[in-house]
Amino acid sequence: MRPNIKIAFVTGLSALLFVLSALLIFTILETLTLLDRLQTAIRSMEATSRISSDITGHLLRQYSLARHFLEYQDETDKSEFLELSFETYRKYYQLEKSSESTIEIQQMNDVKSDHFGFENLAMRVFIAVETGAGEEAGELMHQLDLLADDLGDRLAVLNEIAGNRSLETGKSLNNALIQYAVAIGAIIISMMLATFVFWFLARRNLLKPTTELIRGTRLVAAGDLDLVIDIKIRNELGILASSFNDMVARLKASREQTKEKADALEQLNHEITALNESLEQMVEERTAELQESERFLQQIIYKSPVSIAIFDRTGACRDCNKAFMKLVGSEDQDTLLGSVCIGQGRKLRDQEVFIAFTGAVNGEHRRTEAMLHEVHGAERWYVHNFFPISDADGSVAKVILFSNDVTKQKLAGDAIHMKNLELESFVYTVSHDLKSPLFTLSGLLRMLEMKHRGDQDEEQRHLMMRILANLGKMENMINDLLVLSRVGTRKADFRDIDLKALISGVFLEEKVRSDASDIEMKLDGLPELRADEEQFTRLFQNLLNNAIKYRHPERPLLIGISCEDRDDYYLFTVEDNGIGIDGEITGKIFDVFFSSAPEGVEGSGVGLAIAKRIVEVHEGRIWVESEKNSGSKFRFTLKKHHSESNGNG
Repeated sequence: MRPNIKIAFVTGLSALLFVLSALLIFTILETLTLLDRLQTAIRSMEATSRISSDITGHLLRQYSLARHFLEYQDETDKSEFLELSFETYRKYYQLEKSSESTIEIQQMNDVKSDHFGFENLAMRVFIAVETGAGEEAGELMHQLDLLADDLGDRLAVLNEIAGNRSLETGKSLNNALIQYAVAIGAIIISMMLATFVFWFLARRNLLKPTTELIRGTRLVAAGDLDLVIDIKIRNELGILASSFNDMVARLKASREQTKEKADALEQLNHEITALNESLEQMVEERTAELQESERFLQQIIYKSPVSIAIFDRTGACRDCNKAFMKLVGSEDQDTLLGSVCIGQGRKLRDQEVFIAFTGAVNGEHRRTEAMLHEVHGAERWYVHNFFPISDADGSVAKVILFSNDVTKQKLAGDAIHMKNLELESFVYTVSHDLKSPLFTLSGLLRMLEMKHRGDQDEEQRHLMMRILANLGKMENMINDLLVLSRVGTRKADFRDIDLKALISGVFLEEKVRSDASDIEMKLDGLPELRADEEQFTRLFQNLLNNAIKYRHPERPLLIGISCEDRDDYYLFTVEDNGIGIDGEITGKIFDVFFSSAPEGVEGSGVGLAIAKRIVEVHEGRIWVESEKNSGSKFRFTLKKHHSESNGNG
């Protein structure tokens, strides 16, 4: 070969080798570039898949928190919900930073908008639950269920983005490898075998896995989540295939969880619907019962013989029954409700009625004395009772009036009062008539004693003294009977009295009268109260006199008078350390003329009967607790608010 040909051959071979080397270097550099792009795509796809799974998990957790808060109102649910919301916003921001096209950004913005709509709806559920709007919360929760189902499907868009990226990367790599293989095969005939070997390796390690990945992404995009790509090579495509399989498995598990949640929600909705229907039926039945009870009560009130009316705070009549219409002389209820008012008109303008109504408006039960009204031309006596009716906050909203026809009782009481007056007059006359001959007989006996004082023997003087003593005893008995007859037959004079000062004065008088210095008295808890001062003086005179008469001869007399507050009444106790009373006769000692006095103790047998009558006039009860040689406890009650009227027994 000639040198010029050799040089040309060497030059051509060198040029060819140079070109081949350049192409090889270029191919190597481009391959490295493609591999770098492939690794970037793998990392982007893994990040996208992981973020998508995190967002899906956040959605499910947020839904669970909303449902839990609806049932239990746990404030920690709302706090955790807000933290997940912030984390979800950060995840979407990461997805936007990794987006490679405006289409991907638009798709992710649509999903993000739906997700934020889901969160806003969930926050409305929280607000409705906190404000007590139960029905609104239930409706919002139903909307949230529907939105959660739609959003679960929309989250597949994020996985589709990852699949599209993988598809585009695979296509780009496949096209580049084919182009480089064709170029090298066309230019370098001598490296056919090497190219074939390279092509075989590239097909096994790159093209087939890429094709499998492309086919897999298409099937997943079509909804087939049972796909598993079987690539056993240990390179980037193998890692990509493994990541792809993991992503598909997570999507499948997420879809199954979503389906389970949806089934559970559907079952829960059915149960809630059934409960609502049952509750509605119960409400309807209860409402019907209440309406029937209300109608029944209205019929009772309307047909009641007692006059009943309801007034507002201004005194205007708002409702009434037939008996009240009869009382005020009206037959038209509508006309009556617009015209009758406390303090106005013929029937209800009396000052005592107005005062009682004002007291009821201030929250007190007030009762009037018997008042004369003309009803259908006849005079009838009525007692008006005003009761306050309070609303939910305890303030008086209305006043109800019960007017009782007490004509029979009034006439009977007046008749009894007249009989009592006649009886008192009769007793007074009889007492005076009895006392006059007793006084005369006593004087004559004393004159006879003085005239024959020197002629009488001891027996005659003893008989004379006994006759005079019995005459005195009879005079005292007549006086006590007169007091007993007057207690309750005359009008009691109720006034505020200082009980401690009253009892102290009575004790001093009884102590002086008995001429005893070894008597002590202790007072405890005595209140100021309204009572008849004269009668209460007589009451404690009799009780203290009884304690002094029946004192124990071997010890100083101790008397204790105390009072206990028992809500609506007082309980008084007069206790002594005297000789006591046999338990068999404690129920008889308040009977007239009954006396258990030992020898040497005088008594008319009327004192405790007077005490009992005085207590009864004050609407109380008296009894004794005692044992022989153990002292006595006389107890009696007194109402705090008693009717200040004549006692007539």
